[in-house]
Amino acid sequence: MIMICTAFAGCSQKHRTVDKPLIDKRLLSFENIYISDVDSVLRLPKHTQDVIFTKKMNSLIDTVLFKDSEIYVSCMAMVTGCADWTGNITYAKDTIKLGLINLIDVVCTELDCRRFIYHISNPEKRRYVILKPWEGQ
Repeated sequence: MIMICTAFAGCSQKHRTVDKPLIDKRLLSFENIYISDVDSVLRLPKHTQDVIFTKKMNSLIDTVLFKDSEIYVSCMAMVTGCADWTGNITYAKDTIKLGLINLIDVVCTELDCRRFIYHISNPEKRRYVILKPWEGQ
């Protein structure tokens, strides 16, 4: 029994966190919601898989709402499953690029389908083009 516990001791190690990233102050809140693993997504019809795996916003699974001086964005993406994600945003002219930052120093081959929700301040009430997050930003 002691040998078994010793063999698995490495699995209980905590991951090293990375330095706290600078987050754009206009990002009011961010949510990261697990939907399913990649195996479940691959059992869906091909058309549905294509929609989930796309890097572009799709009205079938993604939502962008401009309301008063705020923007609400809810989108799905396939990302590394063992990461601890937080959101960020960057601006380029008329575009907001949704970003993801991995808070822990871990990378793996596991993929998860996740829903990311961004609540963004928009005091100038502009109708920005919204680009979906993608790893490696």
